[in-house]
Amino acid sequence: MRTNGRQSSTDDIAGRTDIGAEPPAPKRHCRRWLLVAAAVCATLLPLSLTIHAQQETQKAAQPAASQAEQPKPKTIEEDRLGIVKADIKKELEEYRKIRQEIEEMRKAVDKDRQEQQLKVAKMYESMQPEDAARRLEKIDEESALVILTTLKPKAAGKILAQMDTEKAAALSRRMLKKPKS
Repeated sequence: MRTNGRQSSTDDIAGRTDIGAEPPAPKRHCRRWLLVAAAVCATLLPLSLTIHAQQETQKAAQPAASQAEQPKPKTIEEDRLGIVKADIKKELEEYRKIRQEIEEMRKAVDKDRQEQQLKVAKMYESMQPEDAARRLEKIDEESALVILTTLKPKAAGKILAQMDTEKAAALSRRMLKKPKS
C-alpha cells in the first residue's frame, strides 16, 4: 500500500504485501550448502575417529619415559605420503614390466609375419613367372606389394614383366613410395 509515493509503516516492517506478487523463492543454495556440509561431516567423522583411536593406542603403547628419549614419530600425513609413494613405485614397475612384455610380443609377431612373408615369397619364386603374375593380379594390391618386395629383385622383375602393364605400373609406383622396413 502506497500513500503519496511512500510506503506505509506496516509494509516496512512486514515486507512487501502487494496482492498478486509471488512469495520470495526458496533459498535452495542454503539447502545445498547444508547438504554438502552434512556430507563432508559424515565423511570426515569416521576418519577422525579412526585417527583418534590410532593416536590413543600409540600413546598407550609407549611408556612416558621412552617418549622423551625417542624422536618425534611421523605424522599421519607423512605415513600416508610414504604409502602413496610406495604404491606409485609399485604401479610404475608393473607398468614397465607390462610395456616390456608387449614389446617382446610385438617383436615375436613381427618375426612370425616376416617368416610367413618369406615362405609365401619363396612359393611365388618357385612358380613360373607367368603363373605367379596371374595369381598376383587376382589378389589385393597391398598383398601383392608385400610379396613382390619380399621376392629377390630378379624374380620380382620377371613376374612384373608377365603382369598386365597397368597393374605392374601401379605396383611399381607403390614400391617406390613404400618405405623400407
